Amino acid sequence: MPLRGKRVLVTSGPTRTPLDAVRYITNKATGRLGSLIAEEVIRRGAHVTFVYGRGSQTPVLRGPRVNQLQLVPIETVEDLIAVFKQELPHRYDALLHPMAVLDFQPEVVRPFKTGSNVEEWVVRLVPTPKAIRLVKEVAPDTFLVGFKLEIGKNLDELRQIAYDFLQRARCDLVIANDLREIEGGQHTGYFIIPNGTVAQVAVGRRPLRNWWRDLPPFSRGCPTPRRARCLATLLGLCRGICLQGCSRTTCSCDCPRMIRRS
Repeated sequence: MPLRGKRVLVTSGPTRTPLDAVRYITNKATGRLGSLIAEEVIRRGAHVTFVYGRGSQTPVLRGPRVNQLQLVPIETVEDLIAVFKQELPHRYDALLHPMAVLDFQPEVVRPFKTGSNVEEWVVRLVPTPKAIRLVKEVAPDTFLVGFKLEIGKNLDELRQIAYDFLQRARCDLVIANDLREIEGGQHTGYFIIPNGTVAQVAVGRRPLRNWWRDLPPFSRGCPTPRRARCLATLLGLCRGICLQGCSRTTCSCDCPRMIRRS
């Protein structure tokens, strides 16, 4: 799928939140998957804004392709929200969001270093703001791909959790996976679409990176009131079902929410 001239925002790696002046809470994310995705998108011609957790991996590029990449390091969820507010009004075609965003942060951050002589330190965690829910408010026409990581869930549980997440965040697609499969050496991604079904399964980081390798170009603008981008055009899977529930059975981009599956 050629992406020349398209603008894509990719998030990657972990976020972190301070506990005191020198300590912080973070997660296991390395940024490897996000970097691979960004490298592939750039190889296909897109310009990428790469928002990454400070210290995590970044895309490896050579030659003129480095000019297609803008790096934006962040630390906290608040930093991510600020980047979304600043960048998304500038008309991105897609946002791919594999970043591992913290769900909780300390209610109180100590402005000093907590001494090692303290016998006990009780930290109360409160929910962080949901940055992904801001995306469609700021940029309703941007195609939003969310990622959902769970642990020890069977496929039906994982599908339902991902579908609920898709609805809450108004994603156009969610790629769900299970940490046990990843740590076991089999990185499996389940592609959940807006009708709640699994449209595709990709095994390994390379298939996840290349999930749009044979797709036709996608374009802005869709003839629906919500102006949702046509999933047939973007995902190019095979033999159609309409996500709006209409009666079409052929792959046709006239149907703005048609998706094809093999």
